[in-house]
Amino acid sequence: MEWKKAKNYTIIFLAVINCLLFGFNFVKHGETRIGAREAETLSVVLQRKGITLNCDLPADFSDMGQLYMRAYEYDNIVLQEIFFDTISGVRRTEQDGDIIFSRDNDMLTVSRGSVSFEKKLDHNINDSNTALAAVEDYVRELNNSFTDYRQRVSGETEDGYFFEFRQNYQNQPVFSNYLNVWAGRDGSLKIVFNYQQPLEYKGSKGKIISAQEAVYAASKAISEDFRVTTVDRVEKGYYLSERQGSGELAAVPQYKVYVDGCASAYYVNAYSGDVVRV
Repeated sequence: MEWKKAKNYTIIFLAVINCLLFGFNFVKHGETRIGAREAETLSVVLQRKGITLNCDLPADFSDMGQLYMRAYEYDNIVLQEIFFDTISGVRRTEQDGDIIFSRDNDMLTVSRGSVSFEKKLDHNINDSNTALAAVEDYVRELNNSFTDYRQRVSGETEDGYFFEFRQNYQNQPVFSNYLNVWAGRDGSLKIVFNYQQPLEYKGSKGKIISAQEAVYAASKAISEDFRVTTVDRVEKGYYLSERQGSGELAAVPQYKVYVDGCASAYYVNAYSGDVVRV
């Protein structure tokens, strides 16, 4: 009998604790949301600088930790097979620490920070669908060899079209694992990509700034670069920023602020508010 009472008391106690925890999480979650009033105020401030806020902002700014990654060493044979189909007839040179592979007018450059490939097609590119079709084989092969690069942003410039692909790790964007494509109307193609292997989230979580604060922090640099422009997209994710020890890398929370029809972007460190143009 006493055992049944103790069991019932335990169940009631656990239920009360769960309710309290749920309530605490709800309140804390509410504290990390931004309201419409703050968004309206930000729009007014930006307009004074010639910047129009043309998108919704990430609403949640809960504490975030760092994403640890492992440095990845590219296999030059694999890269040549992706971009040249075969290594036959490919010339190799080195310049300023970069390794350059070339054949005819095609050029593959492997540097410490990224890999780039340039090619000139024998036909013009007249629309975005044609541009995507011209690079779909490269994108598929890079996905098979490295990670799942998914298209996030696309746009049009005076010269042609651009597309931004990016990796997600556990539903979080990893901005530094990217695949960017530029396709000129004259048939010129340029592909730039980077990959480091995500490992796990480590360390205690730190406070981050809100998306409003991030956009405001970026507004000074934006107004210096553009007399009039729009903020078209704001995303929150991770960007590789510093080395910690041998081969282990730390990616910190960042906001990415896209402007000018997403043709340009600014990174804002979500811990410090520091801004970097890209």
